[in-house]
Amino acid sequence: MDVHFSADEPPGCTVKVRKVTEGSYVLSQKPIIEFNRPDGSLGQVLATSEGVVQFSAAIHKGKELTHGDVVAKLTPCAHHIVIKELCATCGADLKLDQAEETTQAPGSGKANASVSMIHHVPELRITNELAMEICTQDREHMIKARKLILLVDLDQTIIHTTNRPHGADIESNPEIVSFRLYGGVHYTKLRPYTRDFLENISRLYEMHIVTYGQREYAHKIANIIDPDERYFGQRILSRDELRSAQFKSVNLEALFPRGDLRSMIAIIDDRADVWRYSEALIQVKPYRFFKEVGDINAPASGEEPVAALAVNDDDHILEHTERALTQIHQAFYRNYDEKGGEIKDLKVIIKYLKSQVLRNLTICLSGVIPTQYKEQKREHESQVYRLCDQFGAKLVDEVTPEITHLVAVQWGTKKVHEARKLKKPIVTPGWIYACVEMWLKVDEKEFELTAENSPKSSGEAIGRAVLGVGVNDLAPIGKEDVKNMYDEVDELCGDDGDSDDSDGKEDSNDGQTEPIPTVSKPVEVPPQAKVTRKRTRQLLFRDEIYRDGAYEEDDLDEQAKQLREQEGEELDEDDNEGIDYDDVERFIHRHDDDNDEDDSDLDDMVDELEHQLNQ
Repeated sequence: MDVHFSADEPPGCTVKVRKVTEGSYVLSQKPIIEFNRPDGSLGQVLATSEGVVQFSAAIHKGKELTHGDVVAKLTPCAHHIVIKELCATCGADLKLDQAEETTQAPGSGKANASVSMIHHVPELRITNELAMEICTQDREHMIKARKLILLVDLDQTIIHTTNRPHGADIESNPEIVSFRLYGGVHYTKLRPYTRDFLENISRLYEMHIVTYGQREYAHKIANIIDPDERYFGQRILSRDELRSAQFKSVNLEALFPRGDLRSMIAIIDDRADVWRYSEALIQVKPYRFFKEVGDINAPASGEEPVAALAVNDDDHILEHTERALTQIHQAFYRNYDEKGGEIKDLKVIIKYLKSQVLRNLTICLSGVIPTQYKEQKREHESQVYRLCDQFGAKLVDEVTPEITHLVAVQWGTKKVHEARKLKKPIVTPGWIYACVEMWLKVDEKEFELTAENSPKSSGEAIGRAVLGVGVNDLAPIGKEDVKNMYDEVDELCGDDGDSDDSDGKEDSNDGQTEPIPTVSKPVEVPPQAKVTRKRTRQLLFRDEIYRDGAYEEDDLDEQAKQLREQEGEELDEDDNEGIDYDDVERFIHRHDDDNDEDDSDLDDMVDELEHQLNQ
């Protein structure tokens, strides 16, 4: 319904102020415009009915009003915003409207608000129309600010929390924070480099917390790592808001209704399964400062033991992650600028950049893939196989002149002898894990397999089958670490056999698991290998990693085509792009320190081994 300027008013009246805001709901006979008469008195334009106000574009302060001018339109409330079944615009109770479609509250619009876009207020819902309008504004804001979106997990990604007593000195370690929650005291340790990581990445990404911690816990942690709400604000999605107990990805469509906005999302988490192995995920090694097992949010029972502390806390994962996220951001906006505003899906970019890490390498595996995968001909489903393929390496079954690396767990096998004759690098599986962790082809010499550091038993029996850790739990392990670990394990298992296999018989029983004896001998933690930050800098700037022409012109578009074909979308065949690497030196350590030690989870492995052997 149109609201007109009355013909009873004298000529020369001018608009003074709008009495209500655009889109607000007004009742009949309430003022919507106040105006000045020529004699200096004030007049008002009143609503002729109740409804949502939409002002005419020409109505602004100082505008001269003419008889019959349309001042505004009043429309029935569409209930665009609903909270706890009450319309936030008109106040209508919509409970009956859900039960009976014929029931109408104030205004004649039908309630259809179903999109929950506010992280920590799931009860507040909006219509799809309004959600799309908000997403359009968010997208424009992101592009203008040259930012992307980053979803950040908390536990074991950037922090570690325990609710048990521990032996750390909180006063001397400011990165350990204590707080009371759920009737007990909790202790949270920030992962090394967390504060620098958040500060640097906040310039490139709008960050959101997505965690399976409960709401009160999530907001408490957010207050610890972001007390001024500079990084996350109120963008916190906790267990209480997640729609699925298994997958965090279920909420994404509601939070980001526009597909092109979802294309600007990257994720960091220590678990891939909760994101359904999304191509947008950068999976990080779990951070465990306190060595207890289990979910700290689960209710405790009985007397809890004192939590053990890690031997050292020299962890560099977030530094590697920052570098990867910076590469992703640079690639996205380089493509955006070169293609005239095209939104390239980050899943395509991340997949492409990963594939460049081990590009042009041909790898043969010996004793790495578990036996059950081989027997069922499912080698491609094993973790190490998927990692090699994901990061760009070609895998072959036999040692031939075309291979570039042999990844083996035992010295003296047939494949090892063949690789030695061909003078090919022979490395432990730790080399693959280090490349994956750092997004770099690291120096093979740090992971060289020799007769001295080889286990004395075949296959994986003395490796991860006993240690009980997965691929993503392993830190980069130097050759001295590997030697000490294998020697310790062999001593516990009582295997004094010769490590050399003179007749070359090994590959038929790759991955065999041997019986685990029960021993009571305590396990001593072997010494840690030292890898200097200076060495890390050298790794980052190897010529073969950052080189001109490191990719083909159409590589990225081929990745996009494959991904979109999987999702049932069509890709413009004329779409081409190129991405090259920029110098990332400013994201490397500012100070080289030859005494810095590289972090390793070897202590965790040995503790886990002792626990399993004593069962």
